Amino acid sequence: MLTQLLRHTGKQKLQSAEFRQGLMCAVYMGISNGSYMVPLKYVDKSIKGPEYLISFGLGAAVSGCAILAVYYPVLQMLGKPPPKLKACARPGILTGLLWSAGNFCGILAIQQLGLTLGWPLVQCQFLVSGAWGIFYFKEVTGTYERGMFFASGGLVLASIWILSSYGVLRVS
Repeated sequence: MLTQLLRHTGKQKLQSAEFRQGLMCAVYMGISNGSYMVPLKYVDKSIKGPEYLISFGLGAAVSGCAILAVYYPVLQMLGKPPPKLKACARPGILTGLLWSAGNFCGILAIQQLGLTLGWPLVQCQFLVSGAWGIFYFKEVTGTYERGMFFASGGLVLASIWILSSYGVLRVS
């Protein structure tokens, strides 16, 4: 399947610096986002998920500022234009609000269902974002590519169904 994907992506695109950078960022995001709820398992059992969200939000704000503090000088050093913070403010804040609301629900889901079942269900978000990309933004137009996306989505849903059969369900 990976060979097919690489063949359809095109050799020139695969060799581009942008593609390699995007791939490295996607791998890092998969590792970090796949792990960021693990510390919730080490929180005192008397503390509920929504309380965890406050410290989580503070951590996100601090790390976001730290990343921007490094990113901005790197752009200057490379001679690239600075980020348009004013233009990004409204959509960025809306995105943060949507993400935080979803994250709140994700924490509650994981608290009730456990990491084995709750986290994979929360990750079905890729089906929603993929649907936006395919149907609204027209980012994927090829029949083969769309088929691969939906086949992958079906595999994820089947895997979640299997996990639900064997995972740990916590009922309060």
